[in-house]
Amino acid sequence: MAGLVEQRDGDGSTLRLTPVGAAALRAAKCDELTAPLSAVASYANTVSGGAAPRPAGYALKRLAEGTWTLEQAEAHVRTGGGE
Repeated sequence: MAGLVEQRDGDGSTLRLTPVGAAALRAAKCDELTAPLSAVASYANTVSGGAAPRPAGYALKRLAEGTWTLEQAEAHVRTGGGE
């Protein structure tokens, strides 16, 4: 963790991110968003073949939020919205 945070004003009680630390945090957040977006793209390919709009839209919303996995979204569409 060296170089990511530093003590502010030398008082030892306050820490702040260095520019390198801020960049590392932003990179981690980007990585976190990559998985749901990739799943959305895969899901779009799966349902483009004619899924019912309402279950497909609901599943897409849940997938984009990251609350469902790709498998859960596809299963929701396959069952027509029924659990």
